[in-house]
Amino acid sequence: MSSKQCVPRSNLVQGTARLTALAGGVCAIMFTCTLCSLPASAQSADPCNDPNISGARQSCPKEPSGNVADDLQSVLACAWIDSNGVEPLLKALRILTRGPVALDVNEKVLAKLTAASPDHESLFRAAMGDVGRNGQPRTQGNPDLLDTLAKASTLKPKDEDKPNYKVALFVCTQDIIDDLYKDNVPSDRAGPLALARINDSFVRKNNYLALSQLLHAVWRQNDAQHLEKVRAAFALNADDLASQVAAKIKPAK
Repeated sequence: MSSKQCVPRSNLVQGTARLTALAGGVCAIMFTCTLCSLPASAQSADPCNDPNISGARQSCPKEPSGNVADDLQSVLACAWIDSNGVEPLLKALRILTRGPVALDVNEKVLAKLTAASPDHESLFRAAMGDVGRNGQPRTQGNPDLLDTLAKASTLKPKDEDKPNYKVALFVCTQDIIDDLYKDNVPSDRAGPLALARINDSFVRKNNYLALSQLLHAVWRQNDAQHLEKVRAAFALNADDLASQVAAKIKPAK
């Protein structure tokens, strides 16, 4: 009789099950460790952090450029990304885009701009035409004040980087608009309702009002960097931004 002993079939089955479970556990650990070893950008990439966008950002100048128009753009661009400057600038933009125009509109806008960047009151006064006590300008101001306020940005890509910058920028704004639509809080400020109003303004070709509405809606996320990217996209191609908004309202094709 052979000295070899037969192992019962039930023991073989149990042993195989243990090995399978052990192998599965090892695989799970290896998979988890692989994920942990990946950079954060690979695990959860935010399209608004694309280096094609961040690489276009310029630092705020420490010295004035030498003329009102350029300094106004630089000061407003830097105030827009300052958490203390966003609220006053949003209010200034709202005042300039709502109608009808009030008699004290110049005084109110000047006050908001100054609140956003107190060290530059004289620059704002010059840009607005030296507003007097009666609220009326005494000199020729900057006729592009509204446009400058709406589009001022520290994002200035080099010419050779502009194609990739544009693609990345509108991928970012699409993500911002998608998030806004999901913000379906039960109130008058719900994302879908806000987008419907913004779309209506774009349809009426009241682009500055549409931008003001969009910035106010996005600001609920308290992210000044997102506001800058929306304004930069508006400056690059307002129609493309309007199309992204419209896609949330019109039937999908």
